[in-house]
Amino acid sequence: MWAAARILVRLLFLAGALALLLGALDLDVLGRELAQASSLWLGAALLLFNGSQALSAVRLQVLLRPLQALPPIGEQLRLYYAGMFCNLYLPGGIGGDGLKAYWLGRRFSVGLGALIRALVLDRAAGLAALGALALGLAALWNGAWAWAAAGAGALLLYPALANGLFPRFRGTALPALGISLGVQVLQGASAWALMQALGLEGTLYLLLFYLSAIAALAPVTIGGLGARELVFLYGLTWTGHPPGGGVALGLLFFAVTGISALAGWPLVGRFLRVEHRADPAPHRGP
Repeated sequence: MWAAARILVRLLFLAGALALLLGALDLDVLGRELAQASSLWLGAALLLFNGSQALSAVRLQVLLRPLQALPPIGEQLRLYYAGMFCNLYLPGGIGGDGLKAYWLGRRFSVGLGALIRALVLDRAAGLAALGALALGLAALWNGAWAWAAAGAGALLLYPALANGLFPRFRGTALPALGISLGVQVLQGASAWALMQALGLEGTLYLLLFYLSAIAALAPVTIGGLGARELVFLYGLTWTGHPPGGGVALGLLFFAVTGISALAGWPLVGRFLRVEHRADPAPHRGP
């Protein structure tokens, strides 16, 4: 019943977002922008996005070191893609973090609570990097450098909270945060490649991309669809820019994510079947 309720809430949000977008956009113009996007730059965006996912798998590997739950990095990457598929294509069932916790716990005989804390730190590191980059771009866009100071504060806050709240993971916070910055820079580079594909220019689009990435984390969306596009719609309208290009950027980024997540399709069943337990001894790290 809970899964059905989650699906219903997400579908209602998506329907509402689509109604707002359809009422505000010229669909003919949007269709032409999408059709004329450069395939070369689209390919570059796909490669850069998948590079960010590989780096995300390394970040989780770092955070799992204190638990001595380290699969080979190739296996960790496959687990990450299986999780991406669950998050995007199975929104009412097992989530990506649930799959990771289940497999790692069974594979390495690690308690669920410890794994949940590692996954929370994984998510929080990504959010801290997202927030810092968004604030830095806001400073660059409007010249109010207090935003940049706030971004630096967000970066300092993460290790302070991580080390204070989760002392078992002390020593992993700074490496995880550094990797998260790399992840988000690669995703920003993927968005920039999509901007080139669509003929868009300006810091504002990258700023809105990072803000839309934060909005996409809301648990009422399916892979961020709808939330990203609404951020572009209202952000560009508010600043006096035509919103069609930004909405096209959001849709193309969702397509890049969806295509990439398909690599996890054949892997989900494999990680749901845990054939043996391992001794809780250290395995190879990244």
